[in-house]
Amino acid sequence: MKNPLILLPLFAFLIGCTTSNLTADKAIFVQPSAQATPTKERPIKVTLMSDYGALTSSGATFYIYDNNKKVAQLESREMTVYYAEPGNHSILLGNSRGHGTINSFSEFRVGENPEFHFGVDASYFYVKRVK
Repeated sequence: MKNPLILLPLFAFLIGCTTSNLTADKAIFVQPSAQATPTKERPIKVTLMSDYGALTSSGATFYIYDNNKKVAQLESREMTVYYAEPGNHSILLGNSRGHGTINSFSEFRVGENPEFHFGVDASYFYVKRVK
């Protein structure tokens, strides 16, 4: 390649089209839409974080559902905590009406604190369980 500077705009574009992992110390905490306090039936603390990017998802609203129940609405750089019951869960990234195709199936066990991240990679939206 004669001029490597041609790749610079492509590199900048790809960096702008991905999100970076958010950490709790840099997140803006918001209240969950449901299940904000632990109960005997829902002892498992679940953390949800909306990753952030230079261009992508900066204006996106993520609607998060746990087994078809809306538990959070997050903007970029926001996080929330809700409490869930043990068992199998489908964590869905959807629209305001609960429709979506990006989800993560996971089993929650007493004694663990699951953490999920939502964002955009180079090609599409994602839901990732990181803990």
